[in-house]
Formats: sequence, C-alpha cells, structure tokens
Amino acid sequence: MATLLDGIHALPCNPAGGRKVSSGPTNVDPLLIRLGVFAREKSMHKLSSAIGGLILAAVLIGGFLAYMVSSFDSGSGQWSDGLGRPLSESPIFMRVIFGESQMWAGWSWFIGDMVIFWGGVGAAIGLFHLGDKDRS
Repeated sequence: MATLLDGIHALPCNPAGGRKVSSGPTNVDPLLIRLGVFAREKSMHKLSSAIGGLILAAVLIGGFLAYMVSSFDSGSGQWSDGLGRPLSESPIFMRVIFGESQMWAGWSWFIGDMVIFWGGVGAAIGLFHLGDKDRS
C-alpha cells in the first residue's frame, strides 16, 4: 500500500533556494522515512490498545457494580445497586432471565446499561484491532 511518504525521497533537499549545495545529501533517505512511519504506526497501535483496554475495564466494572452488587439501607428501607440506583422487583419474565431473587433498576436503566455495555465492548474491540489492519 503506497503512502504519501513513499515518494518523498525523490524530492530534493536544497535549503539554498535554487543554488547547488556541494556538501550534504541531496535526497532524504527513504529507509529513515519508512522507519519513522513504522514507529508512528506502532505507537498508534499501543495507544489505541491502551484506550480500548481502559474502556473495556470501565464497562466490565460498571456492569459488575450494576448487576452483581446490591446493598440495603436500613434507614430508608430501600435496596440499591452498586451504582447507587434504587432497586425494585423485576417483572416476571425478567426473573426467568435474572433469577427469582433478582431486583433491578427499571426499564430505562436496563436499556441504557445494555447500550453502554455492548457499545463499550464494541468500541474496545474496534480500538484493539485499529492498528492490526496494516499488520496482516
């Protein structure tokens, strides 16, 4: 795949404006340019993988807190999840999925949780594979 930098070695490196310069190289070394492009691609891959890892960790921790952690406030008599949202009894068909004793935060929170979780997982996977396009 040709890039914009592939043809740069053909450009003259003449800082004197049109006059001939007798010392120094007249062309930029194409190997140095290719090494620079490779280094930038490698650092871009590392950066995108790091950001993808942070997003994946955030949605996994958020999902765990939202659906696996609950607490009871004895002062108000209210159950809440790990994110501090008040919980209520889930509908009957959702109990089949979650289990008999599962409480939930409601339809809007459930839909929002699913969009954020699966969108975050998709974004993380996309960032992991961002730098792998040119490597294969």
